[in-house]
Amino acid sequence: MTDHIGLHDEYALVPSQTFVDRLTHEWTTAYHNVPSVPLRQLWTTMADTYRDAILDTAAGGAPPWRILWPPTGSGKTLGAKVFAALQAEQIAAGGDLRKPVGILIVTRLIAQADETVNAINALAGRQVSVADHSAHRATREQLHESDVLVVTHQAYVNATQPNARNGKWSLLTNWKGGSRLLTIIDEALCNIIEESQVEADRLSQAIGFIPDELRMAYGREVEALEHLSVALAHHAGVSEGFGGGACMAWYGDGSTTPTYLTALAPTNLTALRAEMLRLPYDQYIDKADDNDRKRIATQIDKTLAAAEVVLDQYAYFALKGYPELFGAIGAS
Repeated sequence: MTDHIGLHDEYALVPSQTFVDRLTHEWTTAYHNVPSVPLRQLWTTMADTYRDAILDTAAGGAPPWRILWPPTGSGKTLGAKVFAALQAEQIAAGGDLRKPVGILIVTRLIAQADETVNAINALAGRQVSVADHSAHRATREQLHESDVLVVTHQAYVNATQPNARNGKWSLLTNWKGGSRLLTIIDEALCNIIEESQVEADRLSQAIGFIPDELRMAYGREVEALEHLSVALAHHAGVSEGFGGGACMAWYGDGSTTPTYLTALAPTNLTALRAEMLRLPYDQYIDKADDNDRKRIATQIDKTLAAAEVVLDQYAYFALKGYPELFGAIGAS
């Protein structure tokens, strides 16, 4: 667990109760309804999650991403807007005494990006947020000065690509206050993912089949697979409180990758996969059947191929259906 001692006072953070009170006001005003006790408790969790993510990033700890997957209609999007506006207010109130917290919000559509910016500015009572997308490019000065930057899913993923990381990625993730310490992705990036999926149980099974001689010969490759397996298990544990969801699993920019995820980097598994295809899998399950051998070999190779894509690409984690079913999906 990351040690946050001292960071609470060092950074201009939004108190959870302040967030819940302001969101309650906006909820009552917008929907003419008084939120229930469970809903307010959910909002407290939301605020705590945002604050913890900020402090983890500030401390250089892990994980960089957390899951918020509350039910539809529970104020997730409105909460992001309210938190961003309050964070800008905290920065202004803190003056030079506390470090500012910049926020990046990622929405699915251009129209949603513009609406989010307008809502945040209205809540803050001044212009603290700006959108940057193909229909309206923010100036370098606006990117540098704005407390909150809002971009689309596609722009965000494009910025993570190798040929963009030294340019656009830096413009999105840095501002006058340093690195933007909180990134909120509204809705999973379902519209821009490849069909490359790693299920945690199948990955664990594949790793279990790797014999000692191959572990020694392909130590780096095996280590990368084991780190990926640990990352999947970790994100599954983080998500339990929300009953399912999706989140970004790790940064594509190696300079900001937490230490425990440094092995999640492009890894060539071609040679290891070729060796694994020749293993006598049928003997491992006490059978002598060529069909079983081929079937298991094909499944293991498919899992390793998908793992290679996930290791090589910007990726996100998703829970599907039941808590025990989860995986990582490589994004294009």
